[in-house]
Amino acid sequence: EALQRAHDELEQRVAERTEALAQANEELRTEIAERKRVEEALRQSEERYRLLIETANEGIWAMDGDHLTTYVNQAMADMLGYMPSEMVAKRVEEFFFPEDMSFHDQRMERRHVGEDEIYERRLRKRDGSPLWTLVSAKAKQDGAGQFAGSFAMFTDITERKWAEQKLRENEARLDALFEHSPVAIWEEDLSGVKALVDELLASGVSDLAAFLRQHRDKLSRCAAAV
Repeated sequence: EALQRAHDELEQRVAERTEALAQANEELRTEIAERKRVEEALRQSEERYRLLIETANEGIWAMDGDHLTTYVNQAMADMLGYMPSEMVAKRVEEFFFPEDMSFHDQRMERRHVGEDEIYERRLRKRDGSPLWTLVSAKAKQDGAGQFAGSFAMFTDITERKWAEQKLRENEARLDALFEHSPVAIWEEDLSGVKALVDELLASGVSDLAAFLRQHRDKLSRCAAAV
């Protein structure tokens, strides 16, 4: 009888253990399935992000804490005349003009303390010509809050900068023309006359010429406003 009880208890313990193991296995399978689902969702998200970055019209440039290039998209490389692989692992300073380094150092001081910034900056293309860009830069920090690099988006504004330069040159030529022309040149401000005329028309005057012939004082005011 004692042997039977021991046998029954052993079977009960085995059954309980088997049930516990089955439940643990089911929980493990559920956990593995959930992990695979999350991993797949993450992979798809990363793939969409990669496609977005690779096909963006704007240039994307990332660097580490030592200012070494860790990533550039095709658009950024195309802007400068390189292949992406030619830029990776190079210091970002290699793509600047020497006379712009002081400006760059100021920007880096801000990145190193965690400041983001939007500004205009000039880059040096492979052929030595300038590329003007509008930069939106974001600082990166590690778990300890230390500078770990930056991530920036670049928009090509070279044509706009050339247009601004051309406009300044044209304005300078016009100024020189006015200053050195042998013919007398003057400028008149007729805004005062316009204000008086608008006032008369608003008061109901329909035949302005006839009104001014009859009201010499108004005509004198118009003349004095020139």
